[in-house]
Amino acid sequence: MLNDSRGVVVEVEGAPDEIQLFLERLPAEPPPLSSTERMSVAEVPFTAGAGFDILNSERGQPPSALVAPDTATCIACLAELFDPSDRRYRYPFINCTDCGPRFTIVRGIPYDRPLTTMAGFRMCDRCRTEYDDPLDRRFHAQPNACPACGPQAGLVDAEDRPVAAEGDPVAAAEEALLQGSIVAVKGVGGFHLACRADHEAAVARLRGRKHREDRPFALMVPELAAARALIEMDQAEAALLGSPERPIVLARRRPGASVAPVATVSARFHNGIAEGTARICVREAERRGVSTVVLSGGVFQNALLLERTSALLARAGLHVLVPRLLPSNDGGISYGQAAVASAVLSAE
Repeated sequence: MLNDSRGVVVEVEGAPDEIQLFLERLPAEPPPLSSTERMSVAEVPFTAGAGFDILNSERGQPPSALVAPDTATCIACLAELFDPSDRRYRYPFINCTDCGPRFTIVRGIPYDRPLTTMAGFRMCDRCRTEYDDPLDRRFHAQPNACPACGPQAGLVDAEDRPVAAEGDPVAAAEEALLQGSIVAVKGVGGFHLACRADHEAAVARLRGRKHREDRPFALMVPELAAARALIEMDQAEAALLGSPERPIVLARRRPGASVAPVATVSARFHNGIAEGTARICVREAERRGVSTVVLSGGVFQNALLLERTSALLARAGLHVLVPRLLPSNDGGISYGQAAVASAVLSAE
């Protein structure tokens, strides 16, 4: 068998009834992460082959095969991850054929290690043995790696200076999260920004930096029991959260859940921006001897921010001017585009 740009090619030899049974079982009993969208069968010359071989992938035709999504760490890998006697103990990049990154590491089709971001990591002898063994669950697992040959974890501060260089960087990152820091977790497929969901100050900082004052953030939990303590979920939502893909699921927040309230965080964010803006305006007005302030631009299309900033400026004795008919930002641009489009259509 081999991969090509359209999918998988499998050549099978045997008695007709055995081949027919194979064709029936192939789509009905797929490996955990595989799926069969379509299958075509053609007869080829008999070669009296024996054994099982994976050949080098064929390239050249335009790719049409889909790339599998990333999947959550499987039970077997989790057992190794927390086993002090295992060589992958606490190794954050653990994976196997049944789990781990796929889509986020692919650089081309077909899905082979040389066409992934793992191409620069040469497997050690033990990982190579797993990779080449058809009976091992890491058989041809393209991201296969271990602490001896794979990516390494490290921790740096905002100035790119190493932190906990002599200790466990993952444990140091955990401690930083517990203390209310925002940690950017860089995996083999990109960055994930994380903070304690129940730490209002940390959540407020993250919302401010990402300009997501009231949109929901995704919560990460280790198991369904922890999720049930935060949200109300039905069977369908529980099934999604427990699936290999572990998708983000929208659910109803449980009253009293230990999560920073959006309303509180949003209010703190808006109040902070309003107070900071007002202080600057009052200081500059006093320095320049003016009594009128103009608030404009996209930021002050936010009604709550405009209302609170205006109130603070008025309390300081300043007169506030704002656009009342047409905003001088995206709203004005949209209006102009509509006017031009109307004129063009009328001319036609």
